[in-house]
Amino acid sequence: MVYGFVKQFGGHVKIYKEMGFDTTVKVYLPRSLEAEETVATVDLREPKGVSGTILVAEDHKGAHETVVEMLGDLGYPVLKAQDAVSAMAIVSRGI
Repeated sequence: MVYGFVKQFGGHVKIYKEMGFDTTVKVYLPRSLEAEETVATVDLREPKGVSGTILVAEDHKGAHETVVEMLGDLGYPVLKAQDAVSAMAIVSRGI
């Protein structure tokens, strides 16, 4: 998917791998000389009247912890599952 996206915009991808080291992926996109578009301001206020519970199912530990913490900080009750099987068990219990 990344390769197709990058090629669509005239760029290229380089993948570097050495035994014993992590893989590095570099994405190169052409420079744009067009004027920058202004983006509408996003309302970042905390949600009002939080209701419902959110089930977070994520097997990447760092991503899982970040999402759970962010949702908790926003006041949402959060159920945690480490993978799809665990998430389905929680759903099937009707919690």
